[in-house]
Amino acid sequence: MSSSGGFTLEVVSDQHIRNASWIKADFTSANQSFTINGIPADWQSFVDHPSDYALRFITLGTCGSYDLVLTDANDNTVRFPVAGPGGILGGLSSNNQTAIADFNWLKSKAGDGFDWGHIESLSVVSAGPGWMLITDIQIVSLNSGYDIAMGVAGHDLQGAGWRERLDNYVSYFGQSPSIGTYFTTIFEPIRESQDSDDHYSDTIERAAALADAGAVPAVTLEFRSWAQLSQDQAKIDQERTRFNSVNAGGITYDDFIAGYVNQNRVLDAVNAGLLDPYLKKLASDLADTRDPVYIRLFHEPYWWFPWGIREEADIQKFKDAWTRVGQIFEAEGASNVFFIMTLDPAQPGLDAWSEVTAIPSKYLAVVELDGYTDPTLRQNADLSANELFTKKLTEISWQLQMLYPDAQTRPSIALGEFAFTGGQYLSKEQVYTYFINDLIHRAYPINRFSLLYTYRSGPRPSVDALDYSPVQEGYWSAAWQPEDPWYTDLLEQLEA
Repeated sequence: MSSSGGFTLEVVSDQHIRNASWIKADFTSANQSFTINGIPADWQSFVDHPSDYALRFITLGTCGSYDLVLTDANDNTVRFPVAGPGGILGGLSSNNQTAIADFNWLKSKAGDGFDWGHIESLSVVSAGPGWMLITDIQIVSLNSGYDIAMGVAGHDLQGAGWRERLDNYVSYFGQSPSIGTYFTTIFEPIRESQDSDDHYSDTIERAAALADAGAVPAVTLEFRSWAQLSQDQAKIDQERTRFNSVNAGGITYDDFIAGYVNQNRVLDAVNAGLLDPYLKKLASDLADTRDPVYIRLFHEPYWWFPWGIREEADIQKFKDAWTRVGQIFEAEGASNVFFIMTLDPAQPGLDAWSEVTAIPSKYLAVVELDGYTDPTLRQNADLSANELFTKKLTEISWQLQMLYPDAQTRPSIALGEFAFTGGQYLSKEQVYTYFINDLIHRAYPINRFSLLYTYRSGPRPSVDALDYSPVQEGYWSAAWQPEDPWYTDLLEQLEA
């Protein structure tokens, strides 16, 4: 790597990912540059399949923009801006973004004699002062085939009682959904009445009903009590009676709530074997269904849930708890159950440590990323999906490559719950236009994503209410109250 001088250029280690690094330049003026020779990329793919491939890299910075210059074996060059007017990003950001330049677009920037099969170097030329980073430069296949898991989530889809909502799992926006998601707690099943909330659902009964409807059940299993939060004494009594029976030989209901759930120590309880009787019963019951079932285990392990990773020491606790649950299900013969680890763009360890390193090396089928923008809770409404997702998805992808070197056995990566708003500077239309473009151009290292419906009808609750969610703010959600023509356009574009 060579540079024009006059600025600091260095290779820096990624703060969270072993063996990963960034090229960092701290430009002091415009037209400063550095050159990377021998980019390890399959440039011939551009030539052989011009519509199927793109140049992809990850970048961030504060320099506003910079130009990329490609040089062929005959010293011919192609130059184009990365951000701003005529660029491949709307604007450079201090958040990671994935940049995609498809071959047909690149060809429009080059002269007739440019030899695309033999790229000798790639140069970065500053447009002004400021720092920038670039990494993961590669040729990628465009739209090589997502598994679009159309998931119907279990948050009061239409009226009271989940049995009344099974029609949504048969026909959802005119489609036949492949995934049926629902939330439940370890204190279920409680026999559901027609007006009871979705969270009080019979785990096994609903799984069977979804399988009969042709949707693969995906259970979000919560290790906490909704009845305790709502102080519903009747349901608390039901939970206590059933849990103490099922978990006989383990911890009692009241001790678990007081000493572990309310103290954010759920992982400690699992690792101590205090929930083993319950977990063995659940594993046995799900094994008896014989149908495939996905379980979001310890989903979103952050400060908002009592199984969260709040400090670096919790990483090992999480992996130990995951392994213990996996071993129990394996011992009970529940080979039809597949576990999903669900993460979020949040960074509990900031720059000191990353919860992505808690990804387990066994008993894992999917790593899923949830992500929301909103103007109230997260105050990040003007982030695009690219800015929101890229850093965490990159960490996940690199971590999985290290843990599972064999791509054939590597867990897949999915987008799970997601909803974007648009705020002061960006409209929701812009945010979703960017999102669709990034999906089509394979900007994200994912294998599948879900179209979820988590809308709760009626007026939006107050921000601090138990059932508050940014998807209730009247913005786009991924998670839709049907907003035609947007969702129809999305399906048509992805089908194409």
